[in-house]
Amino acid sequence: MMVSVSIITFQQAATVRQAVESVLAQKTTFPFEVIVGDDASTDGTQEILEKIRAETGGRIKTILAKTNYGDNGRMNTQVTLQAAQGKYVAFLDGDDYWTDEYKLQKQVDFFEAHPECVLCTHRVRHVWENGMWIQSHRPAVRAETYGVNDLLVTNISPKIATMVRNSALKTVPEWYWQAQVVSGDWLLNVLVSRNGRIGFIDEVMADHRIHEKSVSAHYGNIRMFSDKLNMLKMLRPHLPDMEDAFRRAERHIRRKRWMARLSPRGFVLFKYLSNFGNIGGLSFSRKKGGMENRNTKWPETPTIRPRAFWPDTD
Repeated sequence: MMVSVSIITFQQAATVRQAVESVLAQKTTFPFEVIVGDDASTDGTQEILEKIRAETGGRIKTILAKTNYGDNGRMNTQVTLQAAQGKYVAFLDGDDYWTDEYKLQKQVDFFEAHPECVLCTHRVRHVWENGMWIQSHRPAVRAETYGVNDLLVTNISPKIATMVRNSALKTVPEWYWQAQVVSGDWLLNVLVSRNGRIGFIDEVMADHRIHEKSVSAHYGNIRMFSDKLNMLKMLRPHLPDMEDAFRRAERHIRRKRWMARLSPRGFVLFKYLSNFGNIGGLSFSRKKGGMENRNTKWPETPTIRPRAFWPDTD
């Protein structure tokens, strides 16, 4: 088996079919398996998954929990990874979806051409319910591969863009699965990337929905920034030669947390300026297919909802 796709779901009856079908629509020259773990949903998600499994002749494997794990999806992820037989593993959540039908093929081709890489990622769109969206970060310095030090400062690999070597997942320390952290996906990326390089494909191949039930909206940016600072402390013993990168990352996160505390609107400005030095690093639109800002032109000011923070899409 070349690729295993791990899909995590919980209370996502309205979106899970689109997520699963975006995976089944992938065009590849190799076999891949789809493993869906549901964390005891009660809104009909499990029934939809079983219906898809029947419709596709068992094309997907479902692991349906009877009681909620209560750990922000960590155990749900682990059980799908334990079942994964692929050389590579890709990730998706039940409220997001892939937009490029050749995504898996492109990432596998990249891996096969770059044996030094343990993680391969690409850009995504972060899409709000009102239709506004921005593209995820691309690294400031253009290259095909990056080191774990780059990932410490800015998360260039959103979960739905991440593919890793299954062998690298085996090196993740056991304490990770018990860690009580919010940004567990970024932490997993860092732990995996200790073992090699990070490949980056500068193409948008997935959409990440941001809504009231998403992690960033539920916990808020201030909580997530504080959580990342704590995770940096946890990671330091595992990356003893990267003290400079840790210090840069801490300064970067503290600035963002300070700005978020100061003003939601101020954080929007900070978010824009932090992308602005990244040529073409910010794409902005009020609706699908709308204006895309790829130069030095200031975008139209977005509407800020009361008490809402600009989501942490780094």
